[in-house]
Amino acid sequence: MEGGGSAAKSRYRTGIRIVVAGDPGSGKSSLILSAAKKIIRPNIPPVLPPTRLLEDMFCYRVPVTVIDTPSRY
Repeated sequence: MEGGGSAAKSRYRTGIRIVVAGDPGSGKSSLILSAAKKIIRPNIPPVLPPTRLLEDMFCYRVPVTVIDTPSRY
């Protein structure tokens, strides 16, 4: 990253999308939900909607959205 000013940082704050893929029953949805809400639930839907992580989890406060995928692909 060039420089250390706020203009340089704001240029990179557009957001990040992370896609989680894996085998059936590997815990993709559980991983996403536990990272986003810091809870573990027994009944989780097979595929979660796009889930936003808290910005204060990352040093530059970049918005991160995690995308769950069905195991069939």
